[in-house]
Amino acid sequence: MKKTIIIFVLVILVIVLIYFASNIPYFIKVAHQEGNPWVTFRAIISLNHNHRYSQLSQNPEKYIMRSSDFNASLKSLCKDKGWLSFEQLGASVSFQDKNGKHILGVFWPYTRFFKVLEIKTL
Repeated sequence: MKKTIIIFVLVILVIVLIYFASNIPYFIKVAHQEGNPWVTFRAIISLNHNHRYSQLSQNPEKYIMRSSDFNASLKSLCKDKGWLSFEQLGASVSFQDKNGKHILGVFWPYTRFFKVLEIKTL
């Protein structure tokens, strides 16, 4: 009886390992889509510590945000940067600063839980 259980558990473990090994190229592709994955992972971890957004890079200026509270994150970013307003236009966001200058942000999904926002000055 014990021998049968051990063999059954080993077979299940082998199946699980084969499944994960066959999906390694997909996981690598997802992890490296924004460059160095460690920077992205650190940014995601900081999102879990009550931050609305986290900066991925300075040039180009990129931020990562949760998809579930994306609008609240945009409002928080707008307030922190001193911008007056924002308007969402499809997959882009138009910000306006105090001088009337328009700033464009383009976003795309990193995963289904997170979005990346890249800021472009016009």
